Order: sequence, then C-alpha cells, then structure tokens
Amino acid sequence: MSWQRGKLEYEAQTSQAGAGRPEVVDPGRFVDWVERRAGEWPAAGAAVAKYRELAAAAASARADEAVYRIILGTTRPTRRILPSRERARRVAALISLLALAREKQGRLDQPGDLGEFWSYFQELRRAGKGLPRAMNLTEALDHPQPTTL
Repeated sequence: MSWQRGKLEYEAQTSQAGAGRPEVVDPGRFVDWVERRAGEWPAAGAAVAKYRELAAAAASARADEAVYRIILGTTRPTRRILPSRERARRVAALISLLALAREKQGRLDQPGDLGEFWSYFQELRRAGKGLPRAMNLTEALDHPQPTTL
C-alpha cells in the first residue's frame, strides 16, 4: 500500500467512525494507526519512533526550541535529489518558520509551547498571511536562538 493511499484510508475510516457507522472502528490517532500497520510501509517504524522522540522533546520545550528540534530531527538527505531551486525554496521556508517562532516566542500565550505557536500560526493562515517573506540565513541568524537543546 502506498503512503498516500494509507492516509486516505485513515481519513475515510476516521470520517466514517465519526459519522457513527457501527461497523467502523475509530482508528485513533494517526501515529498509532500507522504503528499498527507498520508492516505495510518499510519506513513506518522509523517514522513512528522519530515522531514519538520529537513529541517527547517538544512536550516540555518552548515553541522556538521545539520548531528548531523538529527541523533538525526531520531534515535529512533523501534518495531523491531535488533541483537546486526547490532545495533553496525549502531551506528558505524552514529559515522563515524558525525565524517566526523565535521572533514571536516572547509574545505567545503561556505556556509558550509548540501548541501556542501552532495556534498563532493558524491565526496567521486564516488571516491570509502565512509565513513572512523568506529571510536569508544572515537575517535569520540575527534572531536569538533557543537557549537549551
């Protein structure tokens, strides 16, 4: 089964269970559903383990620290080499996201964690703003970095 097909299957099962279909069991959280079906996707076990590791680290971290850890923990070389413009676009987006998290950290509602940053980010998206313009690396580095890792 392909990853995309699995995601669609999970969403359909969640929707049907939510609609009260008695023959459909609620699949629970996505990560748990993937873990139960790890044999169908070769990399699923490693992805679930990485998710749990990052979730545990982010649970007690400030939002900017959590974003930083997630970026470092999930960016790795892939078998597919991206064209240079696509790589540059992705790096610029990650830099902008980290810069936004660092810039807004002091203004987030308490506890100032990833959940609060996510709420703030969703408000930006609903307002049609999304990420600020892509920063260059020098500008992003001018923002204070997380104090603990």
